[in-house]
Amino acid sequence: MVNCINCSTENLDTSNYCKNCGTNLNQNNETKTQDNTLEQTNLQIAISFYESMPGRVSLGNNSSYIKGILELDENEIIVHKKSFWRGKDRGTKHIRYDNITSVDYDAGKFLALPSIQVYLSSVEYSFRSDDKRLKELYEIIRQKIDESHNKSELKISPLDELKKLAELKDMGVVTQEEFELKKKELLGL
Repeated sequence: MVNCINCSTENLDTSNYCKNCGTNLNQNNETKTQDNTLEQTNLQIAISFYESMPGRVSLGNNSSYIKGILELDENEIIVHKKSFWRGKDRGTKHIRYDNITSVDYDAGKFLALPSIQVYLSSVEYSFRSDDKRLKELYEIIRQKIDESHNKSELKISPLDELKKLAELKDMGVVTQEEFELKKKELLGL
């Protein structure tokens, strides 16, 4: 038996994550911060989720939830899928922040659990949990998405750089040979 460092629940040694709060049981107490919460980079919660493909016709029930652990990393969301009956590992799914087109939070009403919906270009994920930190996780995901999209906007495309270089050549700042050399470099020739 292993006691969880986050919620003090007793867990079997066979699982890497707490059955109550989703904390990684292999981590030391140093992952806890002063105010008794996990650091943003190691936020993990127990969830149930499903993925769907919008626009695709499905004959079966498209919303059968899978148990798992949702973890936030610096560059991606990591979903550790667990089997329903025995809690065995069923694989890991990685969702990069720069691939996410939008994210929504639903507070849940009456008997419905709060949930986060993550939308990619061809897949939608719905994560639901009764963990009070789900709203905090949503805010962190939004922040990471904004940061990743801002980084990609700052990158200058090779064509834009080539246009600027052509203007410099026309002004006489860059020679024809320098222009041709940089053009080959930018276009990968």
